[in-house]
Amino acid sequence: IQFMSETITNFENFYKHVENSDFEPETSVNQALKLLDSSFKQNSICIIKEIEPNITLHGNSNSLSQVILSIVQNSVDIIRISSIQEPFVQISLKKNEKIIVIKICDNAGGIQAISIDDIFKPFHSNKVKPSTGIGLYMTKLIIENQFHGNIIACNFDKGAKFTIQLPQEIP
Repeated sequence: IQFMSETITNFENFYKHVENSDFEPETSVNQALKLLDSSFKQNSICIIKEIEPNITLHGNSNSLSQVILSIVQNSVDIIRISSIQEPFVQISLKKNEKIIVIKICDNAGGIQAISIDDIFKPFHSNKVKPSTGIGLYMTKLIIENQFHGNIIACNFDKGAKFTIQLPQEIP
């Protein structure tokens, strides 16, 4: 009952409207990961976090959580239907001069689209199970329109890597 109560509170906080303000993106990362915690345990997914402390960003913390949730959920979905040995999702958060860089990597086999840029188009999905194909499209819109940043996807080693670049101060 305690776990269910905490989960409900987490979802309420996640979907609560929050005005733009200065926030630590680490909080957004942790909020998204907490919502997926049971999926990580159920699928034996190791979470690797490399987060620089004391990074501040201006914007909507819940929107950034939604972006991270969408990308990581895609990794979980692929891992769930694949037989991947020692699955992992790695998230790094670093600051380079005036840019904040978030990288999300997995070992789920990589992006199977003919053109990787297609994954950001609305209604595009490579999933076997029914999917709206709207998650990564919305992710890109949030990054570009709310945070004035960009997102790039690529394959590496045995998985996919998403790189999000956000200006510390919105122009």
